Amino acid sequence: MDAATTGWIGENHVERWPTTLYGVNLLLCALAYGTFWNHDAWLLSPAGGTAFFVVVALLWLVPDRRIERIIAK
Repeated sequence: MDAATTGWIGENHVERWPTTLYGVNLLLCALAYGTFWNHDAWLLSPAGGTAFFVVVALLWLVPDRRIERIIAK
């Protein structure tokens, strides 16, 4: 949504509603960021980060049947 509000405010400069919506968008981004840091502190631990990378690596090892079917054709 940020790209849409940025484009809208870029087209209309300092009009009332584009500026208001852009400000609300930035406020919601700040609230989401604060919530992330306050509630997901396990990501800061080395074990939590390592577990995340291991899970992502394992997902890459599992073959995707859809891609295999497309390659076989």
